[in-house]
Amino acid sequence: MPKSVLLVDDDPSVLHHWGEQIDLLGYTLSASHTSAESALKWVQEGGHADMGLIDIGLPGISGVQLIEKLRRQRPEMRLLVLTIFDDAPIVIEAFRAGARGYLLKDSSVEELQAALLSVESGGVAVTNMAVESMVAHFNAEGLEGPSSSAEELLTIREREVLTLLARGLSYAEVANVLCIALGTVQTHVKAIYTKLDVTTKTEATAVALSRKLINPWT
Repeated sequence: MPKSVLLVDDDPSVLHHWGEQIDLLGYTLSASHTSAESALKWVQEGGHADMGLIDIGLPGISGVQLIEKLRRQRPEMRLLVLTIFDDAPIVIEAFRAGARGYLLKDSSVEELQAALLSVESGGVAVTNMAVESMVAHFNAEGLEGPSSSAEELLTIREREVLTLLARGLSYAEVANVLCIALGTVQTHVKAIYTKLDVTTKTEATAVALSRKLINPWT
């Protein structure tokens, strides 16, 4: 059964364009809304979607606030940001809110497909421009350098674990691939969260990508 997608953007032409792309890729468009308030009402009335593409710059309730609310009301829904912004603070804020992917509105249909497939499988999706923006942000904040190199910040095994998690593997699958116990994977994840000062896999992936600690696509 095709996965279903919720679209939220205040520009009807954007909704039309991305609705066509979603249909072209074989997904089902569950609903499209021009405001967060309308989308939330739809969800509260029983609307269902497997994934959501959310614009950051919504009037009223912002895209980030909508992501936070949807994560509480529909934790199973996997959410991606669809926006014109690639500024690092916005990217980081979106991931902290619970986004699993970050796409720019000028992304190609191939990039949309790759992002949906990655998020659908439990991974994350971030554009190269967004990663470059986060790298520049951390450089400007003095958060990179010898004290935060890949080798010093995360161990080789921790980077292996996080790379596999970013690809969408479960803890059990990571344990199987690396031939280690499930409890060992969980211990590594706790250490990763502590070192990166995050609380979720998505946040950990975003921070690790921004600091070039991992590359899930190689």
